[in-house]
Amino acid sequence: MPWQWDDRVEVSNPLAHIRATNDCDLFFPTSALTLPRRVLSDIMPLDFRACPAMAADIRMAIAALFYGPVVTLPQFSACWRRSSTSLSGLSSRNRWYLVKLTLWRTQLFNHYAGRCGERGLSVWKNRKFYLRIARALSGR
Repeated sequence: MPWQWDDRVEVSNPLAHIRATNDCDLFFPTSALTLPRRVLSDIMPLDFRACPAMAADIRMAIAALFYGPVVTLPQFSACWRRSSTSLSGLSSRNRWYLVKLTLWRTQLFNHYAGRCGERGLSVWKNRKFYLRIARALSGR
């Protein structure tokens, strides 16, 4: 499979963007994820009862949103090879997998939101969720 760059747009305030779109599918450069000790001490050990299929780096990136500002670099500093067994590799072969990922990410976001006394998201207010369902139904 080809090497690729992630082309999703960076935003200055990820949590505000997530709340505005009800979509927590943002690019977090998890290969160099750095979290303060106070965040790690609160979220570790990671709870895999919510969305067991989601990777640890995604869990930490979503949890970090509730502990303060998230800083991401505007330029790309890495690329990766897409494996046929990775989440992105599976989603490229199965349109319904993208629908599942949206549900799982929302469920995981809501899990951490609840732990922090914040309001969760509604997948039914997520425009991308409907587009992914339509695409899966159309077979394109």
